[in-house]
Amino acid sequence: MKNLLSGLFGKNTNTVERAVQQAPQAVPPRPRVWAVGGCKGGVGKSVVACNLAVMLAKTGKRALLVDADLGAANLHTLIGETEAKRTLSGFIKSEFDDIRLAIGKTEIPRLDIISGARDSLDVASLNEHKVARLREGIGNVAYDYVVLDTAPGTTNVILDIFMTANDGLLVVTPEPTSVENAYRFIKCLILRRIKKIHESDESGRLKSLLQKILHEKKDLRPRTVGNLLDELRAYDHGQGAVLRELLRNTRLHIVVNQARRPEDGALGYSMERACHDFFGLRVSFLGHIPYGDSVVESVRNRKPLIINNGDSEPAKSMEGIFYSLLQREIKPI
Repeated sequence: MKNLLSGLFGKNTNTVERAVQQAPQAVPPRPRVWAVGGCKGGVGKSVVACNLAVMLAKTGKRALLVDADLGAANLHTLIGETEAKRTLSGFIKSEFDDIRLAIGKTEIPRLDIISGARDSLDVASLNEHKVARLREGIGNVAYDYVVLDTAPGTTNVILDIFMTANDGLLVVTPEPTSVENAYRFIKCLILRRIKKIHESDESGRLKSLLQKILHEKKDLRPRTVGNLLDELRAYDHGQGAVLRELLRNTRLHIVVNQARRPEDGALGYSMERACHDFFGLRVSFLGHIPYGDSVVESVRNRKPLIINNGDSEPAKSMEGIFYSLLQREIKPI
């Protein structure tokens, strides 16, 4: 480099060298983040997250799979890896400063993993500061995509972790309890998002309007999130439009897992319509995954379904969901 500069500028190359060294370095793009969650445990979110990450890697993307279900971390088992010495819990507890130290390789090219916990750390141990640390950490890794497997539940910390993503996938099963919990999760997520927007409102205008609406006479209070947005627009169309647009940035998708009957697959479309009517939010149904023994076999074999039995019906359905999600990135919902 020095000889080349000398040839171009003569012997006085010190200034040029310093300029080259001090030139601003190109900032690498932040990875796109997918969060996979479910209000109810046992719906198969870890299996979905694992296979989505594998498919990203198989299509040439650099993917990082992160086990953020600290209370029941098992992604390393699903992908056939041993428990790591350094985990996400260690980074969150500030045992080390660089999240990259927790990254482990997998046998799948272009796919790495951060395991969850080797100790008793769970969601109850987290706070907003630690979530911010997680968000900043995964935002600076050199990958095209980060896939987060989040914990079940509706605590503020779980919702905040879920909201670190560009796209959130909510996995449900065709059971009344799972569907009810999914609606509860979406409601809590939207209210948490509104609270975050409310807290960042420096003018205080939005806060004042929301307090006025929520403290109206009981029979005049909004009964749904959609009603709340309508009331806000009635008081101040500009503020209402801004809030609605900010909520639209909460990109949510539904995946129905373990479908056994034809009507189970249609459940997603019903939920899509209900979310629009009740929450005033566009939620997209990505598809359903049929129940199959191939999924159980892949878990027992400690191999992702896409690799263990890629020709199975559940694997083909999961591929369809994967490409549907990619398509929505190109053409937003």
